[in-house]
Amino acid sequence: MDINDQQLLELYKTGQELTRIGNRAVHNAQERNRQLGVPNSYTINGILYFEKPNGELTTENLLEKMMIERGFL
Repeated sequence: MDINDQQLLELYKTGQELTRIGNRAVHNAQERNRQLGVPNSYTINGILYFEKPNGELTTENLLEKMMIERGFL
């Protein structure tokens, strides 16, 4: 199956739109977590980091700490 230039352009546009939607959803989820006091987590070069309320990143498992404090664990 050959793909022509128009199809490639449509695939590119679709990919761009899906990326935009995904980025917006992640941003909204991160903001909601901050409002609820739930730490956001990130993996950078294979290392798990958690975001402190001041925005600083730490390798301390703040999610587990929060769950213990709230009686979930």
